[in-house]
Amino acid sequence: MRALIFGWTGETGKELVKQIKGSNLFAGATLAGRRNKDGLDEFFKQEVVDFDNLDPKIFENHEHVFCLLGTTRGKAGKEGFIKVDKDYCENIAKLSKDANASHFHLLTSQGSNANSFFLYPQVKGQVENFCQGLEFPKLTIYQPGLLMCNREESRTGEAIFRTIMKPFNSMLGGSSGSISTELLAAGMLKCVEIGKTGKVANKDLFQLGTEFKSNESK
Repeated sequence: MRALIFGWTGETGKELVKQIKGSNLFAGATLAGRRNKDGLDEFFKQEVVDFDNLDPKIFENHEHVFCLLGTTRGKAGKEGFIKVDKDYCENIAKLSKDANASHFHLLTSQGSNANSFFLYPQVKGQVENFCQGLEFPKLTIYQPGLLMCNREESRTGEAIFRTIMKPFNSMLGGSSGSISTELLAAGMLKCVEIGKTGKVANKDLFQLGTEFKSNESK
């Protein structure tokens, strides 16, 4: 199988790229982004894309498509946030369906709700509903809580909360509402391995990721 990954330069995407080659689940992976990066071997093929005008040919011959795109309202403004987190993601899903992808993987968030009064969970919920309406053979929606990682992009409030929550994260087994990007990526690969579909909550991602990492280390 081959995987196509959008949003691979984000924190979760970088972890997925780090783990996917050693997983032996895929013969190779295509990384789609605005620019190429150095330091990747022949397992990975890089595609420079224009998200406003995606070429449908990029989607061909990829059984699994991962949509990990995401920004914030603070960084991109309201319109920019909707464009990336809704419009781009929905277009990626549609083109994946048109190319007969057998398994679509969507990263959203804990608390997503299309009927929410708040923009962030509302948009995440709307994209989930859109993807469900496409009726993929397999659709997995990942709903992590607060991501425990050192972001290249500074978010002061998140950084403070991550520091507070770090001692409790492993102890509470994912029920703290937070998860490391390492375990999140591992949880995604475990879902690939066992063919898990539907919505996967933070606690389940923690458990699946832990199981995947444990098996990989044997």
